[in-house]
Amino acid sequence: FLFVFLAPGAVVVSLFLNDGVMTPSALVAIALAHGLAIALVVYATAGISGGHVNPAVTIAAVITGKMRIAKGALFVAAQVVGAISGSLLLAAVLPDAMEAFGNLGAHGLGEGVSAGQGYLTEIVVSFALVFVVLATAMDPKGTAGNLAPLAIGLTVLVDHLIAVPLT
Repeated sequence: FLFVFLAPGAVVVSLFLNDGVMTPSALVAIALAHGLAIALVVYATAGISGGHVNPAVTIAAVITGKMRIAKGALFVAAQVVGAISGSLLLAAVLPDAMEAFGNLGAHGLGEGVSAGQGYLTEIVVSFALVFVVLATAMDPKGTAGNLAPLAIGLTVLVDHLIAVPLT
């Protein structure tokens, strides 16, 4: 809920402030907002749900045996309901003048990017996120400890620097 409200909200506001143009400063603002928002939400929910925010991470936890299927299904359902609720709230609070900017932060292919290129981009950045989560937050031999949410946030930040212009 919070992540989907905060991060896509930053997309809309950043594009609105730049007259709908994806400038380098808008890209950095969007990447920072996503990275910081996920780090904060993971830190805040670590004691509740283990910091599970993204269905891809939860599905990876189920596949690797770190979570039971039934619990994973409940987590994914809660994540989807939270995401829908966050996007509805974002749509409700944005002035009409802002709604056209960034399509509420929804993804879309960049100019000249094919569907295959976009798909491959999303596979790679999703892999990076899931890999870092598994290596820092879920691996008992991992060295990140309480810094895992920061590593996750930095991964999301870097992912957005490359993926936003493409997808």
